[in-house]
Amino acid sequence: SGHTLATIPIADQYGIVMCNMSTAEQITKQGSKWTFRVARVPNSVLDAKFAQYVAKETNLRRIAVIYGNDEMGRDAASVFVKGLAANGITPVANEQVQPGDPDVSAQVTRIKAANPDAVFVQGHDTEAAMIIRTARQLIGPQVTLLGFDQMMTTKFIDQAGGPKNLNGMILRTGMLGEMSADPDLHRFVDAYRKKYPNADMLLPMIQYAGMQVMFEGLRLAGDNLSHENIQEAFTRIKDFKTIFGPVTTEPNGETMNVVHIIKDEDGKQVVLKENY
Repeated sequence: SGHTLATIPIADQYGIVMCNMSTAEQITKQGSKWTFRVARVPNSVLDAKFAQYVAKETNLRRIAVIYGNDEMGRDAASVFVKGLAANGITPVANEQVQPGDPDVSAQVTRIKAANPDAVFVQGHDTEAAMIIRTARQLIGPQVTLLGFDQMMTTKFIDQAGGPKNLNGMILRTGMLGEMSADPDLHRFVDAYRKKYPNADMLLPMIQYAGMQVMFEGLRLAGDNLSHENIQEAFTRIKDFKTIFGPVTTEPNGETMNVVHIIKDEDGKQVVLKENY
């Protein structure tokens, strides 16, 4: 998200459509007509809905928050905390981790002292995995982790200390991925796995869906590939079928706003709420 935000002024300066797959809320609040978020749901939707789900659909009330102090982590944590507040819940602890910190035991110890029944974890792989490992070591398995879809990749699970450390985690996502019944998605997954049998599929699916949207914009532009005509064509994308379902470009450059709630149960992903 930080890289995307830094790139927006360059796209504006040169009048080039930028399709991004980042999640920070501020990306589509820069007033840029050239910036389109494709194949991802923004944190402003994901974590607001997640907070609502936690408040209304679970018995979790003593919730701690810990996040990596970068654009993505701050953005997601801020939206989640505001969402809790809208539902009458104030976090019992709110901690941040600096990117590259070698140890997070001090932050997790303070969270433990607050006696939470759930911990919302947000951040890039290195920080988030370290937070989870430390939480399981210092707090134990009884606390419910609240996370996001990239925590279900094989790489992240290994970084976090194995499947046992993620058991019981509740997470939010903007796409069902391989849990979807969409035959086009499964054809893509089968073809990708045939070529890359050991690949985690989350990011390839996101990237493929994003490219589907990008090529639809170019198709609508037709033979006139001027910068202005390409930009205008992207605004006309409507109910276009991707492997994540239909997308329509909104005036602010967003294309997706669905949220699903998933739980990890003994290494398997179970859908708790679809299109929440």
